[in-house]
Amino acid sequence: MNITVARKARDNQIGGLEFLSGIPGSVGGAVRMNAGAYQNEIRDALIGVTALDRHGKFHKVPAIELGFSYRHCAAPDDWIFLSAQLQGRQEQTKVIIARMREISEALTSRHAGCAHHSSLRVLLPFPTARGTRVKDGLPLVCGAQLHGAVVSAVPQV
Repeated sequence: MNITVARKARDNQIGGLEFLSGIPGSVGGAVRMNAGAYQNEIRDALIGVTALDRHGKFHKVPAIELGFSYRHCAAPDDWIFLSAQLQGRQEQTKVIIARMREISEALTSRHAGCAHHSSLRVLLPFPTARGTRVKDGLPLVCGAQLHGAVVSAVPQV
C-alpha cells in the first residue's frame, strides 16, 4: 500500500513521499511503528490521522500528539488507523522518478543486508498451527519452508 501512495504522489507531482516506496505494508502499519527508510520516517510527512478505538469511537489526532520516537508511536494499542493525512511538496515528476528508481535499485541490489540476494539467514519465531512457536524459527531466505509457510522468492516492493 505504501508503494501505491508513493506512486500516486509521483503521478501528481508531489515529492517528499518517495521513501514510502521502500516500506512494505500499509500506511496504517507505517504510522503504528513510525516506519522509515532512506533518511525519512512517516512522522516527517504526517500531518494527522483518523483512528478508531475498540469502543467504536473515532479519534482525529494531529501527528505532533502521536508521541513518535524511533520505530514507535505512542497511540493506544487498540487504535486502528483509518486514514492518514500526508504532506509533500511540489516537485517535477522526473526528479521523483529518479528518487524512486534509486530506492528500487537499492532494494533489489546485491548487498549483505538483503535476504533476497544474499546468504544472510535470519531466524524468525514462527507460530505453528497449535499456537506454539518453533524454537529454531523460519530461515529468512528465498524459498525457505516450515509447516507450509514459504518465504517468497519475489521481493515485495
